[in-house]
Amino acid sequence: MQVICAVSDFTAENGATLVIPGSHLWDDERKPDPSEAIATVMKAGSALIFLGSTFHAGGANSTQAEHRATPGMAFDASNVRQEENMYLSLTSAQVASYPEQIQRLLGWSAGGNHMGWVEVDGQMIDPIHLLGDLDCAAIEGVGARRHLAPALDCGR
Repeated sequence: MQVICAVSDFTAENGATLVIPGSHLWDDERKPDPSEAIATVMKAGSALIFLGSTFHAGGANSTQAEHRATPGMAFDASNVRQEENMYLSLTSAQVASYPEQIQRLLGWSAGGNHMGWVEVDGQMIDPIHLLGDLDCAAIEGVGARRHLAPALDCGR
């Protein structure tokens, strides 16, 4: 579920969020047409609530000095992966430079329900192990050691 709160008035002219009602019901073959989009005109203090699978976009601001301000929030079941795979847009070296909490928030973690794991030579592991120092005892299997830490001496 997505929530967009209007901090300022939303008008078609200042770039109100565009939505295509009913698009959350479409199959994967159906493509959106810009003519189907509706501007969400609303007063400051209003909120737009919709399923994240609904086609939506920011509108174009055709004004010179008027801006729309909005925080957006996404509410997702904690047992599913994020919709956008941020971990694919950053190098592992970049992510490794961040604190572990940030690494996990970026998707480099597996949940207690085993969602988000990565398979290396048939073994499920938490992807956080791909980023830093590895505990050889925690990662079994010759292939896993070979792929995850070629410079690490795990008794080879």
